[in-house]
Amino acid sequence: MTDIGWFSDGDGVPDGKDNCIGSDLRPTVVIGTCNSKAGNDLQANGCTVADDVDQCAVDFANRPLHYLACVAHKTDDLRVKRVITGKEQAGIIVCTILNGLRH
Repeated sequence: MTDIGWFSDGDGVPDGKDNCIGSDLRPTVVIGTCNSKAGNDLQANGCTVADDVDQCAVDFANRPLHYLACVAHKTDDLRVKRVITGKEQAGIIVCTILNGLRH
């Protein structure tokens, strides 16, 4: 079944309902080489916090301010939903900025 796109990424969410196949299952959100120390919680849709933040990376190369705005928006939404705390959000944003300065 793997050859037609069905495989388990080990997160416990059935692949037919998993919005993030191949989830980043590290215990904390890591951006580049910066560990934000924010918990990388798995959400009901099969995405981790890191997966949500990584969706913003598309904007990173050519539009770093859009990347930062996307991360701020995603983490704000996660904070409002109580997936992460304000302190965790700050850690993710700091790592996003530090990662952008290294490139």
